[in-house]
Amino acid sequence: MPLSVAILFIFGLVCATKNASKPGQDACTTGVCICHETKKTFVVNCSNKNLQIVPNNIPQVVTIIYLANNNLTSLPNNTFVNMIKLTIIDLTSNNLQSIPSDLFGCLPLLNTVYLQQNRIKKIPEDIFFNNSQLWKVDLSFNEISEIPPQLFKTCKMLHVLQLFSNQIKEIPKGVFNSTQNLKYLTVSNNTIQELSKDVFSGLTLLTYFSIARNNISSLPADLFDDVSLSGSVDFSNNSIEEIPSGLFSGREHHLKMLYFQRNNLKFLRNDSFRGLRNLHHIFLQNNNIRYLEDGVFVGQNIRYIYIFGNELQQISNISFTEGTKEIHLYRNNIETLTTEALAPLGSNVTIFLTCGKLKCTPWSQNHINITCVNDHFVPKIIFNGTSPKNKLKLEKDGFHCTISGNRTECSPCKAGTFGDQRGSCLRCPAGGFYQDEIGLTHCKLCKNGTFVKSGGGFSSAQCEVCPEGTNQTKEAGYRACFCKANFTRTNRSNGCFFCTEEGLNCSLDFKVLLPGYYWNWSFPHLNITQYSFFVRNLQVEQNFIPSNPNTSYTYLMPQVFKCARTANCPNEDSATRITGTCGHGYRGWLCSKCKAKFYSLLNACYPCPSTVRMVIESVCIVCLCILIYLIVIWQNKLSRRLDYDRSLIDKVSSRMKITLGFYQVAAEVLESFDDIRWTGPLRGLAEVLSLLRFSILRVIIRPHCFRSSWVIDAKLKFKIGLSFPLALITSMFLFYQLVKLCSKLKLGRKITDVSYLKSKLYCYVVLLLFITYPPTCEAVFSLYSKACETFQLYEGGSPNTTITLLRSDFDLECKDLRTYQILAYCATALYVIMFPCILLFLLRKYCRGHVLEERRKVNTTKLEIDNENTPLINNNKAKQHFLPIWLRFLCENYKPQFWYWEIIELARKVSQTMLVTLFGWENALTVLLTIALSVLYLTLHVKLSPMKSQFEQRLQVMFSLTAIFINILIVAVPIPATYGPAISTCLILINMIIIFIILGEGTFAFVRFLVHRYWHIRFAKEHERQ
Repeated sequence: MPLSVAILFIFGLVCATKNASKPGQDACTTGVCICHETKKTFVVNCSNKNLQIVPNNIPQVVTIIYLANNNLTSLPNNTFVNMIKLTIIDLTSNNLQSIPSDLFGCLPLLNTVYLQQNRIKKIPEDIFFNNSQLWKVDLSFNEISEIPPQLFKTCKMLHVLQLFSNQIKEIPKGVFNSTQNLKYLTVSNNTIQELSKDVFSGLTLLTYFSIARNNISSLPADLFDDVSLSGSVDFSNNSIEEIPSGLFSGREHHLKMLYFQRNNLKFLRNDSFRGLRNLHHIFLQNNNIRYLEDGVFVGQNIRYIYIFGNELQQISNISFTEGTKEIHLYRNNIETLTTEALAPLGSNVTIFLTCGKLKCTPWSQNHINITCVNDHFVPKIIFNGTSPKNKLKLEKDGFHCTISGNRTECSPCKAGTFGDQRGSCLRCPAGGFYQDEIGLTHCKLCKNGTFVKSGGGFSSAQCEVCPEGTNQTKEAGYRACFCKANFTRTNRSNGCFFCTEEGLNCSLDFKVLLPGYYWNWSFPHLNITQYSFFVRNLQVEQNFIPSNPNTSYTYLMPQVFKCARTANCPNEDSATRITGTCGHGYRGWLCSKCKAKFYSLLNACYPCPSTVRMVIESVCIVCLCILIYLIVIWQNKLSRRLDYDRSLIDKVSSRMKITLGFYQVAAEVLESFDDIRWTGPLRGLAEVLSLLRFSILRVIIRPHCFRSSWVIDAKLKFKIGLSFPLALITSMFLFYQLVKLCSKLKLGRKITDVSYLKSKLYCYVVLLLFITYPPTCEAVFSLYSKACETFQLYEGGSPNTTITLLRSDFDLECKDLRTYQILAYCATALYVIMFPCILLFLLRKYCRGHVLEERRKVNTTKLEIDNENTPLINNNKAKQHFLPIWLRFLCENYKPQFWYWEIIELARKVSQTMLVTLFGWENALTVLLTIALSVLYLTLHVKLSPMKSQFEQRLQVMFSLTAIFINILIVAVPIPATYGPAISTCLILINMIIIFIILGEGTFAFVRFLVHRYWHIRFAKEHERQ
C-alpha cells in the first residue's frame, strides 16, 4: 500500500470517529449550494446565499468548497469533518470573529485557505498543524493583532501568505522557520513598529515582500542576511529615517523593484543599495532627502531613479552610474548640479529637473538630455512584462496603469487628483481639498475657512475664503464650509443664508420641517425630488463621490405653515423630514382633512367603526328621539289637565337651553386647542360636544365611513343648512293641511283638536329652527369671502404666487365659490337676520301685553320664586294675557320684563360664531371682541338677573357664562408650550363637570317628577278604595 494512501486512510478513520454522520439534508440536492463534479474535482459552491450556518451533509468527496459572501459568524469544530479530499476552502466576506483550533485538523490535502474580509481577532496556534500541503493562506482585512510563533510550524509547502490590513503589532521571531518555500509575503497596512534582525530566519527566497503602511522607523542592518530577495520589496509609507549600511549586501539579491517612497529619509549612504546589481526601479520620492553620499548609486546598474519631491539643493559628487536611463529630480530645490556629478552617466540618460532655482546649466561631454519640467510633471513608468504584483502595488500607491502588449505603463495621478487605489485618478472634490503633489491616494486639506469651489485644486493658493454665512473656523469638508448656526444653503459650493422661517430646523445646512408644521411641494417651480437628492448629497461626508450631480437645488422653496394641531403634522419622513407627513388618518392642506375610512370629530380624525356598530348607534339615536317625543307628548297632556304647575318640560327645556347656549360656543373654543388628544373617555366627551352642536351627520351617521365619496364639505353643509328650514316648514304645513282635510271628511271631529295640532306643529317648527339656528349660521358664514384665507405658495414669493382657500374646508378654493358666496349673503338677509327678528316681533306682540298687565297688579310681591313647584307663569286665563305654547319655551324661564332675553342670547352665540368663522381664533379682533362680548353679557346677567328662578340664574352665571369666559380667556392668552397640554386637559375636565352638573340636575328633576307621579297615582287609588 502506498504511503499517501495509508495516511489518507488513517485520517479517514480518525475523523470518522469524531462525526460518523451529520444530520440534515444534502446540500447539493436541496438547492442551497451548486455542486459540480469533474474527473479530478468536486466543487460545492455555497457563496452569496446569506447563510448563517454551513449546510449539512456536504458530500465527503468534495475537493473545493466556496462559502464566500455569507453571514457566517462562527464555525463548529466538525464543520469539515470527513471531507479529507478538500483542497480549497473559501470563507471570504463573512462575519467570522473566531475559528476553532481543529477546524482544518482532518484536511491533510488542504492547499488554499481564504479567510480575508472577516472580523477574526485571534488565530489559534495549532489551526494548521495537520495541513502540511498548505500552499496559500489569505488572512487579510481582519482584526488580527498577534501572530502565534508556531502558527506555520508544519506548513513547509507554504508559498503565499497575505496578512495585510490587520492590527498586527509585530512579527514574532521564528514564525517562518519552517516555511522555506515562502515566496510571497505581505504584511502591509498594520501597526508594526520594528523588525527583529532574524525575523526572516528560515526563509531562503522572497520574490515579493511588502511591509508598507506601518509605523516602522528603523531597520536592522542584517535584516536580509538570511534570505535572498528577488522581484519587489516595499517599505513605502512608513517613518524610516535611514537605510542602514549593508542592508542588502549580506547576500546576493536579484531585486527588480525597490519602494522607499513616503518615508522620512534624510540622506542616502554610499552603501545603502550595495548588493542590488539588477535593480531596475528605485522609488525614493516624497521623503526629506537633503544629501547624497558619493557613489550612492554607482555600480548598482539602477535604470530608473525616482527621487523627486525631496529637499535636495545640490548634487556635486559622483552619485549616479552609467547604466541609468532616467533620473527624476523635479520638485526639489536644486541650485547646483555639477558636471562632475554627471560624468559617469551615458549619452542615453534623461534627467527630469526643475530648473527654476538652478544657478547654471550643467554641461556634460556625453550630451546628457536634461529636461526642465514644472512641479506638476507626470512621469511614465514602463515595465517589461505584465506582472500583476507591480501593477497592483503602484495602483494602490496612487498610479494609473495600462497594459499594452507585453509591457505595463504606469503614471502617477497628477496634481489636483488622487488615486482611488483601484487604478483610477479622481479629481479632488469641491470643498476644502487640494493636491499639489503627484501619485498620492488622498487630497490635502485647505486651511480652516477656505475651499476650492470647482474642485481639482492643485495648489494651496487655490483655496479661497468661504462665502458669507459659513463657519470659517472649521475645515470646509466637501462644501464651501459648513453653514453657521441657523443658516441654510441650496448649493454645496455657494454661501449660506439666514433661516428666518418659523417651523424649520436648519442645523444641518438644509431645511428640516419641524413637527406641527406643513409645506406643500405639489405646485410649479418646486421640485421635491431634486431637493431630496440634494439633502442626501449634503449628508454624505465619508466616501463622497465628487462627480455626484446632486450638489445644488435650483428651484424655489415652499412656504411653511403652522398646523392646527401638532399631531396633525408629525413629519415623520425618514430621518430628515423633508417632504413633511400628515398624521395617521390625516390628509390635505395643513393636514386638516380626514382620509378614507376616518371621520372627523372636533377637528380630529378617528378610524371609522364597523358598519354594525354604526347601524346600532343610529338605531339607538332614533329610539332615544322617539322616547323623548313620547315623554313630551305625555307631559303636554298632563300639563293641560294640571295647568297650574310648572311642567317638567318647562324645567328640562330651561336646563337644555343653558346647556346649548354654553356648549354651542364652548365646542368652538375647544376646537382651537392644539394639544388635546381626544382618546378614551375624552373621545366620548367630544362626541357629546359635537352632538350638542348638532353635527349629527358627522358623529352618528358618518357618511364618509360608508363611502369615501360621501364627504360633508362646506358646500354640502350650506345646502343642508338652508334646505332644512324650508323642508321642515313645508313638511309641517303639508302635514297640517292633510290632517285638516281628513278632519273635514270625518264626522264628529272637533275643530279644537285641529287647532291644538296646529299649535303643536308651530311649537315643533320653532323649537327645531331655534336649536339648529347656530350651526346653520355657521354654515352660512363659512362661505363668506372673508372666511377665505390666502396662503403664500413660495418662500419670499410675490403676491401673484398665492392660493386662497376656504378656512372651514381647505379642499375648496374660494375662486370656485362665487355663486355660493352670493347665496350666503342672501341667506344672511333672509334667514340669519330675519329669523331672530321674527321671533323678537312675535315675542313683543304676545309678551308686551302681559308685562303691562303685570305692572297694573296692585298686590304683587317682588319676592323671587325659589320654589321649583311654584308656577312661574300665572295660568289664570281671566287675568293673564294669552301666550302661545310655541313661544312659551323662549321666555318661560325669564322674568316678564325680560321677555326678549333669549334673542340676546341667540345674538351672542351667532356673533361668537361669526367672529370665529370669519377670522379664526388667531385673529386679534376675534379675541378682543369675543372677550368683550363675554364680559358684557356676564356683567348684564349679574346686574339684571333676568331669570325667574334663582337656581337657574346661579346655574347660568356661575357655571355657564363663567366657564365660557374662562375658556375664551385661556384661548386668547398665549400659554407656554410646556403647560399647554396640561391646562387644556384641565379645562376639558372642568367643562365635563359643568355639563354633568347641568344635565344631572335636569335628570334629577325628571326622576323627582316620576316619584311625584308615582305617589300621586298611588294616593288616588287608595282614595278610590275608601
